[in-house]
Amino acid sequence: MYQSQSSKKSLLQRRQASLQARKTKRARDIVVVKPATDTALDEDIRRLQAHLAACAVPLAADQVALATQGKERGNARHAERLSRVHEVQHQLARSCSLLQQVTADTLTH
Repeated sequence: MYQSQSSKKSLLQRRQASLQARKTKRARDIVVVKPATDTALDEDIRRLQAHLAACAVPLAADQVALATQGKERGNARHAERLSRVHEVQHQLARSCSLLQQVTADTLTH
């Protein structure tokens, strides 16, 4: 019994250590710690960073637009299904009403 609790504890500790290791490996933005010694290289790095920042803004806008389109399509699909359900519900109610009338007419005649 003691070994199973001990092994459970060590398993939990291994999982926590693994999770901590994965957290530290997450991708991070590149940060220039030490400026380049070459002026041309430094300028290229600045231009590249500016270009990447400029590209990120339209991409984020496109991502938002795509997410919105996906939600709208999903909402339209659900609205169409709901409309069909209401139509079937109406047909069933009408059929039930007609069946009750026919049954009542049959019993009275």
